[in-house]
Amino acid sequence: MIQYEQSYVTELQEVLNPLIKHADINVDISLSAKISTWAKNKEAIYNMMGGVIRVEKKITASFSAKEIQEMIYSLTKRFYRRKEFTLACWFLNSIKEDEIMNNALATERVILGKKFNSGMKVSRVLLQLIPEANGARNEFQIEYSKILESFGKERTLVLSIDPLDYFMMSENTTGWRSCQSLDGQYKTATLAYLMDSVTMVAYVLTESGRKCWRQLIYVSPASQYAIQSRQYPAANTAYSKATNYLLKEMFNWPEAKRERVDVSYIINKDLMRDKDACEFWYNDITRESVDTVSVLYNSAEESFSDFVEFTEHEFLVIKVGVNSMRCICGCGEWINSAECLFSQVHFEYRESEEWEEEQDDNQ
Repeated sequence: MIQYEQSYVTELQEVLNPLIKHADINVDISLSAKISTWAKNKEAIYNMMGGVIRVEKKITASFSAKEIQEMIYSLTKRFYRRKEFTLACWFLNSIKEDEIMNNALATERVILGKKFNSGMKVSRVLLQLIPEANGARNEFQIEYSKILESFGKERTLVLSIDPLDYFMMSENTTGWRSCQSLDGQYKTATLAYLMDSVTMVAYVLTESGRKCWRQLIYVSPASQYAIQSRQYPAANTAYSKATNYLLKEMFNWPEAKRERVDVSYIINKDLMRDKDACEFWYNDITRESVDTVSVLYNSAEESFSDFVEFTEHEFLVIKVGVNSMRCICGCGEWINSAECLFSQVHFEYRESEEWEEEQDDNQ
């Protein structure tokens, strides 16, 4: 069990109370019992981290041309169907990757008869390609600036099981938020992740100390693998890879392999939930908010599917969240069922399907 002083709980409570008040949470969140559960359940990860609750590393993001293309594609995909953004989306997809990274035109451009000189900032060009009406220009610029913030600047990557980081996982950001913010619809997730035995928080801080990126990681210490979940506010290959490398270093898994895995492979689509329980928390994988995830597995097997095949099912189960926890949304309900990745039900379901296929083949 992680050892801590009562003064630590008191200090956490003092930090948390104004956050709760600001978020207008009308539920008493007393930390004493919750931190005790945290200390017990997070012990395996704590030991894997070398007896600390936070690890930090300075990183400088570097991107390949393909990664920059993917970032621009992801951005323009969100806007291109709206006519006020058509020209801006076309422009961003027409310029070179180094122009995006340097935020400057490499050559003179003429667009609809208007000349834009070499060296002009790409962000300034965008201002003139998007109408100002209805806040469209500002809306696009905010999203584009998130990409620019990723380039060539030193950041601090943090991997944490610090209790405060669960409450703050979508707070103190560079302008983005999630439904798991303290004032969000699924705020109860902060406690569900805090008290389970598998969830870590990964995030990247800017020079000003604000979060520009966040990802949750689900760790299965017994079977030595970890799943990197959805990225907020958007996918960032460089930060995801840096997190992967720091996990390998921190867990002392130098030979671990990383593989993209389809979410449908690690969850059972027929996963049963208590329909009478409050659902004001969730994880992005079982709710299929992502199609694929990165999996880091510490094994000699060549592929993750081989690793799964030769590992006992009970050692693969990752239970995200906790049972019998009161929701903090104010509804008075209890969370009565955690959600499992690689649950026993999942394997029974898969094996039943495979058996039926073998029967069909023999008929």
